[in-house]
Amino acid sequence: MFLKGAILICLFATGVYYVKFHYLPSSSNLHTEQNNYEFEDIDVEKLSMFSKEEIAKYVTEDKLYLVILGHVFDVTKGKNYYKKGETYHCFVGRDGTRAFVSGNFTDEGLTEDIDDISGTEAIELNNWLDFYRTNYVYEGHLIGRFFNTNGSPTRHWHEFQLKLKEAEADSEEVLQEKLKYPPCNVVWSQDEGTRVWCSTKSGGIERDWTGVPRKLYQAGAESFRCACVNLDLSVGSDVINGRQGNLEAYENCDPKATSCYVSRDEEEDG
Repeated sequence: MFLKGAILICLFATGVYYVKFHYLPSSSNLHTEQNNYEFEDIDVEKLSMFSKEEIAKYVTEDKLYLVILGHVFDVTKGKNYYKKGETYHCFVGRDGTRAFVSGNFTDEGLTEDIDDISGTEAIELNNWLDFYRTNYVYEGHLIGRFFNTNGSPTRHWHEFQLKLKEAEADSEEVLQEKLKYPPCNVVWSQDEGTRVWCSTKSGGIERDWTGVPRKLYQAGAESFRCACVNLDLSVGSDVINGRQGNLEAYENCDPKATSCYVSRDEEEDG
């Protein structure tokens, strides 16, 4: 679980999927062993509290601070990826938690508001939190959505923890869904917008089929993620245009294409 590098240009998504599925816990082990908000060997009383204005200053090569779920990490040693003009610069100087799972890397998408994320996404965010805890220096908390001025967790943090625990209880079901419908690769650029595509390794699920991108809706909700569907199986072969069941084809994309450009209205909203 060590960052070796990823290729993108804030085009963050390619890097997310490369790092996440090669250096974060395997998709075959979605259950997180520890989800207590206090990290081992950390003296909480010595942690710093940062305002949003203060965090916004840590965007130069001298000091680069990234925030996820209100936890502040010094990622300066990874400046080749986080400095201006490089891979993850859009994530420093702010809490862009939602973008780790949404695929929306605009200023609007780089937000700490995760109230409507799915349980699967809660697990993914917790895995990212563990990744930064393992590889970078934990500096403190950001005052705001997840922690108050005293450093105490807010209701939003407790709600996230509750969703995480419920999701972990269903982790085997989550795994089976990902094996059946592996996540798509996602990449974003200012010129072309968002592109989703499938490969034999997309989503970190190695397989002998490629699949085609489809919107996979969460049960009983209007939120969805991009999933690769095997057209050789009956469950996917009848999904040509429009929505059938919990699957829907992307608009203005050949239903048999392995790659689709996504309109802003169709970006993942789960």
